[in-house]
Amino acid sequence: MYQISRYNNMFQWGTCLTDEYIRTKTSEDWECEDRSATYCYFQCMDKVHNKNNGRVSLDCSCSDGDQYRESNLTLPARCYSPSGTDCTWYKDCLERKYECSKSNDDYAMAFATKFCNLYTKHYSRFSTNGKTWINAVRKCLQVTLVPILRPWRSLSCKEVKELAFDSHVPCYVNPDANRPGISICHLGPSDFFLCFGL
Repeated sequence: MYQISRYNNMFQWGTCLTDEYIRTKTSEDWECEDRSATYCYFQCMDKVHNKNNGRVSLDCSCSDGDQYRESNLTLPARCYSPSGTDCTWYKDCLERKYECSKSNDDYAMAFATKFCNLYTKHYSRFSTNGKTWINAVRKCLQVTLVPILRPWRSLSCKEVKELAFDSHVPCYVNPDANRPGISICHLGPSDFFLCFGL
């Protein structure tokens, strides 16, 4: 938890994250203050609402002395800084936080893992540009879902599924804000049709 003057001295949750994840998630807008650090704390308001001052929102606020007491604090560290290359992230992280595999709104196991594994299986069939796009998209889809793994977040399986599906178009069209040339719009015909023919 943090109390910072630029947030009207209100307390808010903070999470220890890798500098790489913070830079990826914020399109290089934020980074660890200590440039030699691998990890640093990222405040909820910065992370969830992209605000670095003002009032702390209800979903980020906490009181002096509050601590996380939920069992999901035992999620592996890799859950909070996904590489995008590991399809087990959906089972080990998203499904572990939101046990939706037995519901009608299963996203992690029924959809995301299935297609992540298909792209991995057929990876060699894609061109160099296609492979670059796949890597960026897989990372984007996972990074987009990291905020809902936080202990203070609680969503229904339907909300998780909707949030995940809403991230597909932005991640397909612009998966890496620092490399605008990577886009499904810039794939060659063979890569484009292979994407949807798997």
